[in-house]
Amino acid sequence: MAIERIIGVHSPLEARIVEHMGGAVLWVSGYSVSAACFGLPDLDLIKPHDKLRIVERIADATTLRMIVDADGGLENQADFAAFLEELSRLGIDAVCVEDEQIPKTSALYPSDVPLLSPDEFYERIRFVVENSDLRVIARTNAIVRGHTTPEITDRLKLVNSVKGVSAIALHGSNIQRISSIISEFPDTKFYLITTLLKESDLGAIEKMPLAGLIFGHDMLFASVLEQSKTARRIMQMGLPLPTRKAASDLVDALVGYSEKHSQIEEEMKLYYADRAPEYDDWYDRLNAYEKSPKLNQMWFDDLQTLERVLKRISGENILELGAGTGRWSKLLLERNTLTATDAAEEMLEINRLQTGVRGRLLDIFLDPPRWLRGQYTACFFSFLISHIPPSRMKNLIAVVDAALPMEGGRIVIVDSYYNPTELNCLSHKDDIQIRALKDGRSYRVYKHYYTQAELEAFANRYLEKWSLSFTENYFFVLDGKRSKKLLA
Repeated sequence: MAIERIIGVHSPLEARIVEHMGGAVLWVSGYSVSAACFGLPDLDLIKPHDKLRIVERIADATTLRMIVDADGGLENQADFAAFLEELSRLGIDAVCVEDEQIPKTSALYPSDVPLLSPDEFYERIRFVVENSDLRVIARTNAIVRGHTTPEITDRLKLVNSVKGVSAIALHGSNIQRISSIISEFPDTKFYLITTLLKESDLGAIEKMPLAGLIFGHDMLFASVLEQSKTARRIMQMGLPLPTRKAASDLVDALVGYSEKHSQIEEEMKLYYADRAPEYDDWYDRLNAYEKSPKLNQMWFDDLQTLERVLKRISGENILELGAGTGRWSKLLLERNTLTATDAAEEMLEINRLQTGVRGRLLDIFLDPPRWLRGQYTACFFSFLISHIPPSRMKNLIAVVDAALPMEGGRIVIVDSYYNPTELNCLSHKDDIQIRALKDGRSYRVYKHYYTQAELEAFANRYLEKWSLSFTENYFFVLDGKRSKKLLA
């Protein structure tokens, strides 16, 4: 069986490079994240939520399987269990846990601190297995730390007896010793971390019964070397990179610009990110959105009607797309569980303050992230569908399809219908509006006001057993079950 190549990354762009080159599995380690994302040595100096933030960004950027190196875990077991639960929520495939003490010292650094005893390592791994649904890889640094082969074998026999351990990872430079240790466990899956190995070892490695080779830091090392060369070239000669056009084209392709974005789409994302602090003025009829007393009352009456309709939604596990500042997230959370998503981090931060729940970045113009996994019973989106150009509707539907099970998934859509008193823009022509913020900055935004006939056509194509209702002046609610042929 071919040995799997597992490549370490520390950024979404690196993850896409690996995916572009045909890779299948990613590795995210404390060493690379500490160095590349925070400029710190691998000494447990970054906080768990900081590492999770990087992991989440990478997970959202790729469909590849991911293994997260959790080092030795966390001193507080409740915090460690919460960390593992968050990895599971992110759709991570496996977690690797080692036998270094806490706080840890990287296996690449010299250390006089002893490893955990075999019994302590056993208990750590057992805790991880019992407190997560992730695949668990037990990693020992005993070879690097100078333990004898019999000591290492006894250590691995004990930890391998934990029911639920998926594999063992070894780190070292002596191929003969590594091969000898692996031969003692013919029924165990082994991964080998390659950081201390030489290119000349490759022939012997290929003959080992390994499940995979973990190239934990090679991408980091390569980028540091190449960036250093480029910086030296610029400083010495003042010359740009001769291949930068090819490089920029590749970057554009990796981030999906050339195929998946347009100028107006990018402008819309920027608009909503910049508008986040003043977004709720629209709901509350403040500042530029304040109308006459009569129009304001009509608006608030329609909002109350919407609230009554949405309060009927209960017992669902909801994926909210375009959740914004949390106006509806908060209401829906009263009777449901909910994951709030938005393309703007600024919106999600206000949403978190309103709801107490941390949302997730999701750009519906990109491929559906793998963490969706059909785990939701309902999708809800408000004031979103009117901003989706027809050429992009398939992207929205693909996200909904990935989030909901094939049968029974519910879709609830809230948006505005045309009312000339509620345009709130500088101009509106051919479904393109020019909108301005308080400080005068203006942006182009796609906005289509659906007619009743168009909504019925949409419902007939994508929904089953649907209902369509309108408030008196401003809004519509479309509610139905997803069609089994959603993507047909």
